[in-house]
Amino acid sequence: MRSVWPLSTGELTGEDLEGIYAYPANLDRAWVQVNFVASADGAVEVDTTSAGLSHTADRRVFLLGRDLADVILVGAGTARAEDYRGVVAGPKRLDRRRRLGFTGVPPIAVVTRTADLDPASRLFTETVVPPIVVTTESADTGALEAAGASVLRAGTADVDLPHALDLLGERGLRRIACEGG
Repeated sequence: MRSVWPLSTGELTGEDLEGIYAYPANLDRAWVQVNFVASADGAVEVDTTSAGLSHTADRRVFLLGRDLADVILVGAGTARAEDYRGVVAGPKRLDRRRRLGFTGVPPIAVVTRTADLDPASRLFTETVVPPIVVTTESADTGALEAAGASVLRAGTADVDLPHALDLLGERGLRRIACEGG
């Protein structure tokens, strides 16, 4: 992988990428970095998922984004379409997270106005860290809470995203990797 701007003369190392994608130090509020893959014509999916557009370099940056984050933020539509599960990290990635000052893997936070998520999905059943459901005051979250989810309520009829980011920040989840398309 090489940098187009600023122009690099050689392959970027893992440490180079960590520096490029690092969050600012000493954050006192949420900071969101967005990562998604898109084609030259703007498409973000092939046959309903992003996998058909991804390359090895994309996957490397995707995983680095997760490794640098306190929490992964994703919309409910993306979580359903991509069949999200909890973050899985092997020994090398866990070592990198420890070296960077993290413990364990980050939770997935799903933004949903209606809390229309399946508690039997991989998001709830294949995870080390229970998901966080970011939803509205009126959403029925009983089944999701019974499945282990933490619930943050931000907004009445719609999710108030700035308030949701504040709530995540209050939990110490300030480095937010937003995924999706």
